Amino acid sequence: MKHFLSLKDYSEKEILEVFSLAEKIKSEPENYADSLKSKNMAMIFQGKSTRTRTSFEAGISKLGGHAVNLDYQGTHLDKARLKDEIRAIQGYFDFILARIVSQKELEEISMVCTKSILINGLTDKFHPCQALADFLTIQEHFGKLKGLTLTFVGDAGNVCNSLIIAGSKLGLKVKVACPENYFPLNEAVEMSNSFIPVEIIHSAEKAIVDSDIVYTDSWISLLGHQSSETGKRLEDAKNFCVNEKLMRLAEKTQFSCTACRLTLVLKSLKKFLSQKIPWFSSRLKTECGCKTL
Repeated sequence: MKHFLSLKDYSEKEILEVFSLAEKIKSEPENYADSLKSKNMAMIFQGKSTRTRTSFEAGISKLGGHAVNLDYQGTHLDKARLKDEIRAIQGYFDFILARIVSQKELEEISMVCTKSILINGLTDKFHPCQALADFLTIQEHFGKLKGLTLTFVGDAGNVCNSLIIAGSKLGLKVKVACPENYFPLNEAVEMSNSFIPVEIIHSAEKAIVDSDIVYTDSWISLLGHQSSETGKRLEDAKNFCVNEKLMRLAEKTQFSCTACRLTLVLKSLKKFLSQKIPWFSSRLKTECGCKTL
């Protein structure tokens, strides 16, 4: 049984197989309406979730399965160690989606999760489903992935780590524009060195030159930072924000992608967002593809 904890354990071939299946589901949904008939998925959320919850719940429903939402407000998941709770409930479910703070805890859970496939819905280190959805959208727009340049601007956190790992395997050049102390994980950088090494630049203006895709994320993580950090993080972010001024320098860029809420960027990026909307469809279908595989 192969869990989906990060993209480190997946080859280019396996990632492209997910994309191929996702595209088939998008074009021929009627052929997959019963692919997961009678299959159940638990969705465990330590924090709030909108897109991860709705896309996974809608996705498994479209494939004939059923999802059960287990948050920390309506259950007793906070009364014991999560891995013990999962050891107890895994017999009810074919899949367990876990959106939790700690990647280390997720990996510990995977050791006892022997009856269900465990899926990473987001941790402090990685957000693999987000990266898959983004790269499928990019592939659909450009008709290819190899040879493209993606530049991530901002706090190089969990989303960025997954983009580096997947992007380098898929043949993209990934650049990261971030301030000091907001670097991507060493393990993500080191993995890219085996494929196409990531380039880290401490100037957003320099980084986005010759970029096909410009990508950003929220500076205030959905996992939650201490409120005392907010002021400093926003101050550090001021020269690493994707806005209209920055995008004027990106003459080659055809595609602008953001993992944060659209309302944060609509005003400054309205002319670049015409290629953003298909991401929602890609996210739903890549998650369908992950479950079907």
